[in-house]
Amino acid sequence: MFTDQDRLCVSLRAQWMGCGATIASMPAELHTLYGHTIGVNTLAFSPCGRYLFSADRDRSAILWDVLAGTQLHTVTFEDSITSMRWRSGSQIFLGFEGGQLLLYSPFMTEDAKEQEVLIGTVATIYSLDYNRNSDRLAVGVGSEVQVVAKLTADTYATSVLLPAPPTTQLPRDCEDSRLRPLSVHLLSRGSQVIVSYLNHGIVCWDVQTRTNLWCMKFDGNPVSGPIGGTALSADSKSIVVFSLTGRMDLFSLGADVPLQTYKFATPPEKTYPTAPVFLNGGSQVSCGSADGIIHVWDVRTGLVQQLLDHNGE
Repeated sequence: MFTDQDRLCVSLRAQWMGCGATIASMPAELHTLYGHTIGVNTLAFSPCGRYLFSADRDRSAILWDVLAGTQLHTVTFEDSITSMRWRSGSQIFLGFEGGQLLLYSPFMTEDAKEQEVLIGTVATIYSLDYNRNSDRLAVGVGSEVQVVAKLTADTYATSVLLPAPPTTQLPRDCEDSRLRPLSVHLLSRGSQVIVSYLNHGIVCWDVQTRTNLWCMKFDGNPVSGPIGGTALSADSKSIVVFSLTGRMDLFSLGADVPLQTYKFATPPEKTYPTAPVFLNGGSQVSCGSADGIIHVWDVRTGLVQQLLDHNGE
């Protein structure tokens, strides 16, 4: 995905690979979607893969039919959306820059239903993850990580507030020492949550006891440096870490030594927090970069299998 003023280019290779297609059978590009005005903050495909909800920095959001390449409708909120996660095929959790959290029904073009989620913290929502089995939502808001549960038929609210991560040695050149949960991953039917902090490593928490099960601090490790984003494998046995130092590494959960390192063909001059993603049943991993090039690596060998160039945009 890349944005350039009013357009959103959607490469659907990831969706095709998720359906078992091979690289040779994938199209170069399916659609360029026009409608955004400034730039896209965040986006998410619906569980079925047909619909895409994307949020602009101008506080608008668009629901797309990506197979048809059409815009279904646009909605404008009072604040910018910074994170989103689908709850079902018809509802999506939306986290906002100012700290509001909504359960929204994007397919209702008129009188769209908005259900506020009660979290009690006013700060930017950096990350969300939802577990359907437990109907729980993990929320990275400000410096906190909260676990939200459904209390009544119409009410979601924070049920658990996790403690701060263990003290870790920050890199000497670290300019931002604040706690910032950039990625959250619920697992084990929502009983555990893995939190990837910008400068404080990766911690797995037991939701019920609020205890630290394991911690990946990376002290003295070549991966040391701010974490830009993480992705959990489908079998919940490994995690891929994108570092703002410009590298990607695969780890077994709880381990400090990488199993594999994924090198960018041309190291990007700039790096931004970016979420990597597992593809094709977990056999491939992909990540974008600030130079507009999306890399696709073989998980086992670490070799680049494809470069998706968006002309530097």
